[in-house]
Amino acid sequence: MNSVICPHCGQHHPVGAAFCPVSGRPIQSARPPRFPFLVLAVVGLVLLGGGVWLLAGEDPLPLPRPGTPVSQVFPVETGTAPPPLPTFVSVPTITPSPVPSPTMPPTAPAQTGTATASQPAISTHDAFPTPTGEIAYMSAAAPYQIFLITPDGSGRALLPNQPPNSAVPSFSPDGLALSFEARVNDRYEVFAVNLDGSNLRRLTTQGGYDSVWSPIDDRIVFTSYRDGNSELYMINADGTGERRLTYNTFYDDDAS
Repeated sequence: MNSVICPHCGQHHPVGAAFCPVSGRPIQSARPPRFPFLVLAVVGLVLLGGGVWLLAGEDPLPLPRPGTPVSQVFPVETGTAPPPLPTFVSVPTITPSPVPSPTMPPTAPAQTGTATASQPAISTHDAFPTPTGEIAYMSAAAPYQIFLITPDGSGRALLPNQPPNSAVPSFSPDGLALSFEARVNDRYEVFAVNLDGSNLRRLTTQGGYDSVWSPIDDRIVFTSYRDGNSELYMINADGTGERRLTYNTFYDDDAS
């Protein structure tokens, strides 16, 4: 009969007894140990796995011998070496050829403010030739004066019967009269006169300058600052019919 030794009383009790009949304590080793069965099961599984490995044709992983280099135990996979870096060819620096500077025409000598018979001081306020072939211009010599001259530079003559400080002439459509500005006291006024100096007349009384004669009739446009702002006005050649043309806060001037 199978029995186990009780750890409490030291006597043999039947296998399967849960408590010691002497002490009444539970018998820990009442059941037979299962350790041998677990060992046998693990060994069987190892043997079974090795048999399956051999049947599949694969060799089990060999164990390395003592002293084997790590590089042999764990070989490093080597791939294709990367291509070498391209060699850059240095490009020579191209130096642009110097561009020759253009030859500038000689500068005309500056004109002086004093008018002479051979070299009159001509300003930028020149009128175009008249039907009679003459040009009217303002001399920069003080005081301002208006001269007449032919296109070939000959026949220079002072406009007769003009008031002091006369400037900015403008021809009538027939080329026989001029409108211009002249200083009266502290401001400029618009005048008109025939080329022979006759019929000199003052057209404005409240200030006017930069007059220009209409190319088709006897109307004259001029600029005036009489209202505190530069505006354009129109007047007839006989001094009648004056009226204002522009109304704004901007600078209005240089009519043509």
